[in-house]
Amino acid sequence: MINYSLIEVFGVWQNNIGQWYDERELWNVFALIVEKVTGEYPRSESDLKGREVEEFANKTFNEYLFRLKQFEPVQYILEEAHFYGYDFFVNKDVLIPRPETEELVHWVLSDYKGQEASVLDIGTGSGCIPITIKKEAPQMKVSAYDVSVPALNVAMQNAKDLDAAVSFSKVDILSIDRDLKERWGVVVSNPPYILEKEMKEMRENVIDFEPHLALFVENDDPLIFYRHIARFSKVHLNDGGALYFECNTYNATEVAQMLDKEGFRSVEMRKDMQGKDRMVKAIWYFH
Repeated sequence: MINYSLIEVFGVWQNNIGQWYDERELWNVFALIVEKVTGEYPRSESDLKGREVEEFANKTFNEYLFRLKQFEPVQYILEEAHFYGYDFFVNKDVLIPRPETEELVHWVLSDYKGQEASVLDIGTGSGCIPITIKKEAPQMKVSAYDVSVPALNVAMQNAKDLDAAVSFSKVDILSIDRDLKERWGVVVSNPPYILEKEMKEMRENVIDFEPHLALFVENDDPLIFYRHIARFSKVHLNDGGALYFECNTYNATEVAQMLDKEGFRSVEMRKDMQGKDRMVKAIWYFH
């Protein structure tokens, strides 16, 4: 039985894919793989000293390395993404949860701390938004919509795995039943917002693997989902209810202006941790 030094394995990774990652990013990816294979997370390269893996484990490292060389995201390889302290199952049917979306969730939770509001997430994907809200604020009644059945299957699996009582429904927000009577105190959404023309500027790990249905909008109507969700919210928010959006940093101002024109009040934009306009909140009043 041949044993392989983890430091040497890491050196192979540096030689093969180091040109595509900065040093910190490559280490983070490798450390996640080490944890998956060995059960122990190395915090630095020094943690690898003296550690070896057997031949079958080294084959697993090589298989993962091959997939990374095809630009497959590590989250899809591991079928796991970390979000707000929770581990979510992910596959190619859903977007990988992003840190910016954690900030959106934090805004909702901060505003409604201890309150018994009802929440609807539109375009739920993996379910990271509604499940996290339910876990952090169990007093809330939480629902979620998505047009994709495979995405809903992932979200429902995550709700089961994380023991979160969230109600999921297949709904196309662009052609929703106008007879729906239900109302919510909060509507939150991270809708598709990347213009098709931006596709050429994006990395292969996004373009080739993440679902385009959840990413892109046509160039000639970039606010289509925001507008439909805003008009839906005017009918289905409680008086004084709040609408929260994650936005493309290039269209946050347009989203805020659209909400103002639609009659929402207290329209507010927020920046993400990188200082980019990324989130918009607005309040709906009946009069």
